[in-house]
Amino acid sequence: MRWAVEPEGLAAVDAEGLITVQAEGQGRVHACASEAICGSAAFFVDSAPPVLMITQPARGAILGADGATTIPVRGTAVDEGGAVWVWINGEPVDVDADGVFSLDLPARFGVNLIEVIADDGVRRDPVVDLREVLWAPRYEPVDPEQARVRGALVMRMDQALLDTDTPIDLSGGAGEYVLEEFAQLITALIALIDPSPLLEGIPLGGEGLNLSVEGLDLGTPLVDLAWIAGGMEIFLHFPHIRIQTSGALSLEGASIDLTGAVEANTAAFVHMSLVLDGAGVLAAVEEVGINVESITGDYADPSARALIETLDGQLSQIIVGMTEGLISQMLADQLPTLFNAVLGQLFGPEGILSDINLDLSGQIEGLAPINLSLSFEPQALDIRPHETMAFTLDAAVRHPAPVTAPHEDPGVPAINGDPLINAPGEGFGVAARLALINALLHEVWRAGLLQMNLPLSGLSGVLDARLPPVLAPTPPGAPFLMEIQLGDLRLRMQAGEAPPDDYTVSLRVGVDVSLEGGAFELVVADEPEFEVQLLSQGSARPLISPEGLAGLLKALIWPKVEQALAGGMRFELPATALPVDALQAFAPEITALSFSPIFDAAPYLSQGRVHLEGGVTLILGVTPAE
Repeated sequence: MRWAVEPEGLAAVDAEGLITVQAEGQGRVHACASEAICGSAAFFVDSAPPVLMITQPARGAILGADGATTIPVRGTAVDEGGAVWVWINGEPVDVDADGVFSLDLPARFGVNLIEVIADDGVRRDPVVDLREVLWAPRYEPVDPEQARVRGALVMRMDQALLDTDTPIDLSGGAGEYVLEEFAQLITALIALIDPSPLLEGIPLGGEGLNLSVEGLDLGTPLVDLAWIAGGMEIFLHFPHIRIQTSGALSLEGASIDLTGAVEANTAAFVHMSLVLDGAGVLAAVEEVGINVESITGDYADPSARALIETLDGQLSQIIVGMTEGLISQMLADQLPTLFNAVLGQLFGPEGILSDINLDLSGQIEGLAPINLSLSFEPQALDIRPHETMAFTLDAAVRHPAPVTAPHEDPGVPAINGDPLINAPGEGFGVAARLALINALLHEVWRAGLLQMNLPLSGLSGVLDARLPPVLAPTPPGAPFLMEIQLGDLRLRMQAGEAPPDDYTVSLRVGVDVSLEGGAFELVVADEPEFEVQLLSQGSARPLISPEGLAGLLKALIWPKVEQALAGGMRFELPATALPVDALQAFAPEITALSFSPIFDAAPYLSQGRVHLEGGVTLILGVTPAE
């Protein structure tokens, strides 16, 4: 028999066919009894896998906030056979003669997964090291009672929401009327006003004058609203105010019959300011201007018509004063009442944004109930004339009692803290910083939701989240808008008194935004992805393989965690009923008034915020007086 081994130097074969290994690697041994009778067999030699050591970054490291935009990865990989190859996140890297390698990875906001693979080129499985770090360009500070997020929410009302292109028809009588613009609402309120209470206190008498108002019809006004610096300006044109009168005027011994009507063509404007004060946002009328452009008398007595149409006459001045007083009261009293009711329902001490309870108890056995509160406070008001008005609100996620983070607490990860560059749109818009959701996830972590004992048959497990969960944008082209990332979850598994096995777990799950009316909700859009790595084992065989543990977590633990988080991932601007008591004093037919935002466009991400676009629906309830 003639023996040979290739490649040379890998092994030697003596005359008896005994192979002596001389190096690591893959090879083939050949044997021939004659030139026509030969055979071969492949073999590989690997005394041990490469020794891989990652010196940077540490598991669960908190990076960023220092201006750096990369994550340095440093380490060594050596093998007894000499040659070793290293890949970092799929990218090959150079390894020097001492086994040293390095690479600076581009950092992404959120939990960055770093996979380092070392392979000696032999058939044995390569060595893999998975570790996760948290990176953000900035972190919002927290204190024991709360996490605050500056500029967490921007609510925008565009000029398009004020304009009206559709007339209001209230001839249907009792029922609900759906309005889509504030100009329509003002038109409807004026149409329903009973002006008689407004006439109280307006002097109708004078020397030789006995005048009574029998009826008043304001007609259908033309309404134009516009954002201006510091507030809003309302223009109204009443082309056909009709005042029915009775009585008489004694003039130079003659009696002039005032049974008939006066028609006035009147224009008005109101300058209403919007300011932030300690209680929220306050609307106040700063100026009212009235201009009676013309007066026409509809009287049988030609002398009465002549007196009315002379604007500087006594009777004309009374009619002008009455018209001006009527409109001034209506605008100066009722418009601020209406706007303050809307703003108070949103931003006031008892408003819907002042204290939102979040119950995150879930159904996790052995976990104490977690209750948080979320509140918003207006901090800035930006009005762009004839374009848009926007409120910027800070947010606070509060605990009922002080809490301490289970591990090093970086604060709330944030993509940026810059003010929103608020471009005008075509209706109602809301922009929520991702830091708002991340503040909620951070406080859930601080409250201990992700530090728990796992009830597993025959085994005991202790879960310990070293990093807070993060909501992060997905790369362009991803099937989901965002994903929730839970990184460096440590899991210790133990059977009885045996030494424990330690694992590290990574969880990522895609989320989308669900919009239903005025509700904004993050919903899990896919099955979660688990990555599990065995860090150390207490015996020759681990209690459960990484693959088996991933399946177990997915089936038993994830549904409970998802349920516990679900209550805190929903924000709602519900339909809000406004008090109508003040309005009913002048318009008793108004029985209800409510407004609600409607989001009807697909959400999108920009400037580290989720943007929602839509409009506002106003519901006016009318019950004609009997």
